[in-house]
Amino acid sequence: LPDGCFHPCLYYPTAHFSRAHAIQCLHMHRRLFLPVPIEDHLSFLLNLLPTTKPRQYSEGSSWFVRWPIICTILHELKHLFHHKLPPSLYHPERQFLT
Repeated sequence: LPDGCFHPCLYYPTAHFSRAHAIQCLHMHRRLFLPVPIEDHLSFLLNLLPTTKPRQYSEGSSWFVRWPIICTILHELKHLFHHKLPPSLYHPERQFLT
């Protein structure tokens, strides 16, 4: 991780918050629909980002699903790195739009 120091994970205090632990702790393989043997799921997907606009809808359609998940994982990593729990996506006080 960026500062090179080991921090305890907020979810599992006995584990050091490292890249490998973050991948397992945040269930990246399941959330990104990737097989477990891929070592670094975020880097793998970010390296696959298209450099040009897709010609057909089908070429970019998987990114419509994966991109919000990637952003959510990065948001959670940012909070965990700064020793804060990520905010819940569910807010019971918010009213549903009708």
